[in-house]
Amino acid sequence: MLCVHGHAKPGFWPSLGERRLEGRLLGVTHMRRHSGWEMHPDGDEVLFLLNGSLELALDRGDETEVVALSEGRMCVVPRGVWHRLLVREPGDLLFATPGPSTEQRSVREHKALQESAR
Repeated sequence: MLCVHGHAKPGFWPSLGERRLEGRLLGVTHMRRHSGWEMHPDGDEVLFLLNGSLELALDRGDETEVVALSEGRMCVVPRGVWHRLLVREPGDLLFATPGPSTEQRSVREHKALQESAR
């Protein structure tokens, strides 16, 4: 298991695919800004909001499901589902992300791919 606390250095997330991460990446991150889209092909991701207020957007193909996360709430993002976090009130998020690979897309790229699939 690889553990992260605080802010990851630039290039950390893309470099995860180069590491031999057999289990899960466990960490706490302070969420101040909305995230881009990501997807975990290797397993479910567990998210637990320690404080603050977030929304989890899940791409369900023909629609986007939004789940409110308040302090003390946990959710599981299913394997293979594209998702992103929207910050309503900055806060700290505990995550357990499956390894070894995570795919990422910018908001613009994800929207363009959605539109081209329709």
